[in-house]
Amino acid sequence: MFPKPLSVFALIALAGASTLPMHSYAASKAVVDDTENSKELESVGVPKVKRKVSVTVYEVRSAVSELNVRAATDMFTTELVKSRRFRVVERSNLAGGVSQEHQLNSSGASTGNVASQQLRGAQLIFEAVISEANADGGGSDGALTVAGVTLGGNKSKGSIGMDVRVLDAGNGDVLDAVNVTKKLSSGGFSIAGIGSAVDTVMSKTTGKSLGDLTPDGGASVSSNESVDKAVRALIEASVKELASRSPEWFEE
Repeated sequence: MFPKPLSVFALIALAGASTLPMHSYAASKAVVDDTENSKELESVGVPKVKRKVSVTVYEVRSAVSELNVRAATDMFTTELVKSRRFRVVERSNLAGGVSQEHQLNSSGASTGNVASQQLRGAQLIFEAVISEANADGGGSDGALTVAGVTLGGNKSKGSIGMDVRVLDAGNGDVLDAVNVTKKLSSGGFSIAGIGSAVDTVMSKTTGKSLGDLTPDGGASVSSNESVDKAVRALIEASVKELASRSPEWFEE
């Protein structure tokens, strides 16, 4: 049996190690996004037969290096569809899908008459830009050492923002605009020096030391909100707000 002080610190080491992220190799199940934001977005929808206004988004612009603008554009298109308020027409990837199908049909390689049909025109264009990003908006950190065990923690804050305008594709009028912001947060916790503490306590209580046999341990956990998830939240909030205002733009 270990001496009591050693047992206590061994338990601390195990507890600290248990907070580390564990890798699971079991297959995980994919789930449909069912967050509160997503539910609220879809709640402003109307039946398909009433979705007379055709809209599109060409590209989400951004100066944030971590953001994939193509992915953000796809997110925006998805959220417009999920709002169940508009007829959403594809524009950002015409060359990769619709145009190829038209070409196949016009060459006689596919059935039907899609090649002879015109694409639906967009009445409204959504323009979005990541207008502000402050990954380092301040924070705090600290540490506490007790009997050789060091407990540390840190927390930092930042923010990201998006501006969205709604344009009338016919005359270029800006019908509406909204800007949304979201706080970004990250932080961590660490524990270290358990082995040194065990050795110190044993030396003082028993007059002996395990030396190289002294168990050691430590752990650290960190959490950072991803830019992509933050951008999706911005898009959901902006589309929800604009979809709720859409009856004011013109009579549908």
